Amino acid sequence: MITNTFLHIKGISKRQEQALWAQGVTDWTRDTDDKRLARYTALDDSRAAFTNGDAEFFAKALPKVEHYRIALAFPKDVLFVRVETTGSSLYYDSITMIGWSLGAEYHVFVEGEDPSEFCDAVFRAKAIVTFNGTLHDCKFIHKRFPDLLLPSVHLDLRYCAKRVGFSGGRQAIEQAVGLVRLRASESPAVLWHRYRRGDKAALRRMITGNHADIEAQKVLLDACVGRMYSKFAVPEAVRSSVRFSNLASVIRWAEKGRQYAGGIHISSYAGAAVPSVTFKTLNKECALDEACVVGIDLVASEKRSSGYCVLRGNVAQTQRLKTDEEMIDAALSAGATLVSIDSPLGIPHGRTSFWDDDPMREQFGITRECERLLKQRGISVYPCLIPSMQKLTQRGITLAEKFKACGVEVIEGYPGGTQDVLSIPRKQAGLGDLIEGLKEFGLTGDFEYREFQQPGEGYKKNVSSTGKKLDSAQLPKITHDELDAVTSALVGLFYLCGKYEALGNTEEGLLILPSVEGGF
Repeated sequence: MITNTFLHIKGISKRQEQALWAQGVTDWTRDTDDKRLARYTALDDSRAAFTNGDAEFFAKALPKVEHYRIALAFPKDVLFVRVETTGSSLYYDSITMIGWSLGAEYHVFVEGEDPSEFCDAVFRAKAIVTFNGTLHDCKFIHKRFPDLLLPSVHLDLRYCAKRVGFSGGRQAIEQAVGLVRLRASESPAVLWHRYRRGDKAALRRMITGNHADIEAQKVLLDACVGRMYSKFAVPEAVRSSVRFSNLASVIRWAEKGRQYAGGIHISSYAGAAVPSVTFKTLNKECALDEACVVGIDLVASEKRSSGYCVLRGNVAQTQRLKTDEEMIDAALSAGATLVSIDSPLGIPHGRTSFWDDDPMREQFGITRECERLLKQRGISVYPCLIPSMQKLTQRGITLAEKFKACGVEVIEGYPGGTQDVLSIPRKQAGLGDLIEGLKEFGLTGDFEYREFQQPGEGYKKNVSSTGKKLDSAQLPKITHDELDAVTSALVGLFYLCGKYEALGNTEEGLLILPSVEGGF
């Protein structure tokens, strides 16, 4: 514990601390008369700080690797935090919910509700514990509450675990410490989308998963402390008996007719019922009813089908096409003035070919400026010239040139990035949620009621808002390629309105993303 370490005293090294322990000097609050400590006058300040619960005093004096001792000294004042967000991009995404446990209590803040209870918990806490909070939780908290000061004692279990020899991601580390638990099949971001659309049960599942994550953090911290003791040969006599897992919390639901202080009440979503930017808001700006845009989710080979969408105003018609000629003929027949292709339409400036034997590969790399910018913003994207992308990039550039030769303007769209910007779940979350996101934006078409397949499940019927149902034999099942083609075409609407951001440079090709800053 904090009273057993001497490393906060200037001039005492780990080796000297070990020597003091070996001589029986183990606690500077008890060994006040020991002559070996008499020369360390700073211990008077340490005793006063400990009596007053001044964690900041020890945070400034101790090496960060020893900050776990501060948490052990004030276990009921340690704040375990788990932040849920709309996605992983700090640039585009935002907090949906924060769960926290202080002592043996668990509480949540749901976006749109009063955050004062969370802010008060932060104010009272002497230390904060997260898993990957350095890169995620704390950054999002600072974005949402710029004036809120978090405790300077921050134990990020991702790095604590690595420091003591655990490897792998969170699930692997939990399994290594013997923690086995059921995990939700739906991500918190998807559950939030469902809750926002009126599904209260989705928020309940989201809170349940958040609570399980926080309780797991307590087990992980205990395991990390145990390994820290072993790694640094800390004697049994100075090991703390504190176990954070003994401060287990439970979810106290506030049930109807049995309201009580601190109970979690599942209320209806308090925010806007529709996104701030929809087809309706775009249409007011630019009169898009007559616009015709083609979106293509391209694959590398003409032997396989690509997703293809003709978007007239807000009505999407999708299909799957194989050859360049089929795509060009379909676009010209539809009267499209713009084609948005989901494929890199350029290569790094200085490269002379698509392949790894390019003599300029080592100097100019495999990544374009636009891809580096997306990575910096937290949006997942593949470099255009990794081996698995080389043939796709070649085909995309060739197809774009063919369209331009026919007098059709071409842009590079990125459905995954666009879905992140517009807070639409990606296809990996499940096609049903992606479909709902496109509908919520204001798009319509046969994708609304064609059958789709959920991950790990059978095909489901998706009924349109008009209640229209068709026999599944009348239409082919919708594919993720077609839905990404719809999203790619959607990029074109923002482009036609001038509501877009062009990432990169003209030498390498510009990647177009919607711009929704400040709404419309």
